[in-house]
Amino acid sequence: MARQSLDILVVDDDKGMRDMMWAMLSKEGHNPLAVESVEEALTQFMYADFHVAFVDHYLPGENGLYLCEYLYKRFNGDGKNYNTSYLEIALITAAVDEGLDKQAEELGITFIAKPFLKNDLLNVIDKFYAEVNRLGEIRLLPQDKYYAPNFSMIPSTENNLFKLSQREKQKITENLKRGLNLLRTPKNYSEHLRNKTLFLLQVSLAADIDIKRLKSGLSIYEEYDRLMDLYSKRKEFE
Repeated sequence: MARQSLDILVVDDDKGMRDMMWAMLSKEGHNPLAVESVEEALTQFMYADFHVAFVDHYLPGENGLYLCEYLYKRFNGDGKNYNTSYLEIALITAAVDEGLDKQAEELGITFIAKPFLKNDLLNVIDKFYAEVNRLGEIRLLPQDKYYAPNFSMIPSTENNLFKLSQREKQKITENLKRGLNLLRTPKNYSEHLRNKTLFLLQVSLAADIDIKRLKSGLSIYEEYDRLMDLYSKRKEFE
């Protein structure tokens, strides 16, 4: 792929480190977004796509390795699908733990030790370009192939990772309604759009988001199934 600007997620609870990495990546022409916790990071992935993620190990709540493993399984693991973007992931830490780098390597995640240089970040970005070039057209070919995402990867409401603010719930609701509206027009249909809308529907269920019925009287879940019936796709909420 051409060396286009990438959307990059930075996860670090140290504001100074977030600001420094944001500045480094911005100067290289990329679009970084910096957050301070695993919870915030998971929320961002509900309604945004990223190409690269830099994750600090020591974070409030769950550690960074947990987040890296979750993201790897969702985007690049055995259950990956060719209708979602590849995600390059790097774990960053100052921890003196000889086993942590091996754990990251076993998961297919780049390990970066602090203090690091700008080139360490750029090398991860280069790995993203190399992997996408290797994949070539593979991910673009089966766009009309039905894909059923692995919803077991969605965090449950039973842990602290999935407590959403009212603003976050509102954002998810807005994106859900936008996705359903696009799906109503056949020329807008794509497996990527269907998959992303379905993922948000499952998130809204897991987070127990109260969404009002549509003007038609249908719930958003019933509306999704109605649209899938029109496209001869599988219903999910019968």
